[in-house]
Amino acid sequence: MKKLKAFIAVLICAALLPALPVLRPAAYDGSIFMDDQASCAATLGVTEEQFDSLIGYLYESISVCRKTLVLSSYNIPVNSDTLSLLRDIITNYPKAFHVKGISYSHAGGVFYNFVLTYKSDLNAYRAQIAELEEAAAELTSDITPDVPEAIKVALLHDRLAAHCRYSDDYHPETGRYDDDDYTAYGALVGRKAICQGYSRAFAYLLDCVGINSYYCPSDALNHVWNIVLIDGVKYHVDVTWDDPVYDIPGRLKHWSLVASSGKIWSPSSPSSQDAHNASDYDNSPDSTLYDDAFWNSSQTQLCLLNGSVYYVDNDEKCIYAYNYTTGVTQFVSDLSDVYWPAGTGGSFWMGCYTRLDSDGQFLYLSLPDGIHRFDPVANVAEDVFLPDMPAGYYVYGFELTGRTVTCLAAGSPNIYDSSQVIYYTYELDHVEFTEPAISGVEDGGVYEGEVTVSWDVGEGMLDGSPFDNGGTVSAVGTHTLTVVNGDKTATVSFTVNEAQSQTNKGDMDGDGAITVADSLKALRIAAKLVQPTAEDLRLGDIDGDGVITVADALKILRVAAKLVSSL
Repeated sequence: MKKLKAFIAVLICAALLPALPVLRPAAYDGSIFMDDQASCAATLGVTEEQFDSLIGYLYESISVCRKTLVLSSYNIPVNSDTLSLLRDIITNYPKAFHVKGISYSHAGGVFYNFVLTYKSDLNAYRAQIAELEEAAAELTSDITPDVPEAIKVALLHDRLAAHCRYSDDYHPETGRYDDDDYTAYGALVGRKAICQGYSRAFAYLLDCVGINSYYCPSDALNHVWNIVLIDGVKYHVDVTWDDPVYDIPGRLKHWSLVASSGKIWSPSSPSSQDAHNASDYDNSPDSTLYDDAFWNSSQTQLCLLNGSVYYVDNDEKCIYAYNYTTGVTQFVSDLSDVYWPAGTGGSFWMGCYTRLDSDGQFLYLSLPDGIHRFDPVANVAEDVFLPDMPAGYYVYGFELTGRTVTCLAAGSPNIYDSSQVIYYTYELDHVEFTEPAISGVEDGGVYEGEVTVSWDVGEGMLDGSPFDNGGTVSAVGTHTLTVVNGDKTATVSFTVNEAQSQTNKGDMDGDGAITVADSLKALRIAAKLVQPTAEDLRLGDIDGDGVITVADALKILRVAAKLVSSL
């Protein structure tokens, strides 16, 4: 059974008290959701406004390694419930991984001070926070505001499961794992954790993309996971139990992803270890909206690329792309003719063991012989790395870290320890990307009416949302177009104004007719004998190049002379 207990020493009136064995309500820092904040405030005997103030003070103190936290102004009564809640608020904060111990003093039956001890000084802690933020940025940087909340949650569930492994650093003599295994820092920076570390890291990642969550503990299961709010509705997400042991790179499950209480409790799940069949945890998530979502049949991570989520349907043995803007699922590739041999004689293992990963430009997938790359824009596939494996060994997992491919080969998919596998690494060739060239608009340009925008390479985002190459922009206002091609980016900002009427073009003097006098006025402007007004430019710039030239004057003259009927 996966262990939860973390004995953070808490000094209370000179007596050591071990930390609670389970997590209670989630930490709150202004965006991480705390379940039933009104109830928490009532437990402490404060108003909700005071509760928010208290949380802010506690977390600010933790961030600067403040040792003495003065709580006397809150008049919080001293009892086991208030002590447990205050302790949980501190220790369950994802950034409080450096807190070592807590003691308190009281006067008149209320808390006076909390005194914290830390594992590291402020400089060392800030260095760790920088590492934590860098690791989180790698997992969240491409998740833009336009991505639906459910997709954000699914992507982060998969990325954390692929990034982190369940720790095997258990110490029987102490009954504990490594200290960092209980923390978000351990999961994201050390890349190993137990359920406490997974759930805290997941809460932190969700907070980075604006998703509210809180912890869901169970004494009976000796376990903790997350309850996540998607569009205001609660769902269970258990990253820990969706990350199987033994850890195969790229392998994960989706049974406990955005699930109802009925789904995660059900003993009819694919594996008995998936069943959260206990009665002592929060079962309020009752929406079944995502219980049959497309990711349920996938055994590898979802990959975000070009406005679509690519995934393997391991039941159908196909790769699909789900466009979250249109809601359309598109077929990408058939894997039904791909088999993982089982010994000799033409027998094969049942199932599809393809894993997915992405570098933001290409999709990478594993097949029995090695790693392959797919360019969804050009619709071209190519071999990347085919390791020289012993006879009977095939690839069952891989991951892409930076430009390094690490793949796992084994004689069967039934892997239980490291003696059964061989790891291979390969450095991808550096791809020299070209900077996109944008046409149709210029940086700082102002345009009347609709404009058509295109570029030569890369993927475009207009005002933070995916934008098709060759698309038109007609909305009045200032827009920002960003086109990314690998590590190269081009950005332009431009303004679209209301389209002006073209019926009076060429009528420079405004008398309602195009005459020789209009042509002569345009010619004087072209010869720089007079300075044009904005209205002159609108009426006389016939070819739309931003200036009035002799060519414009001649076009007006041809209409005046009735050689042509219109401009």
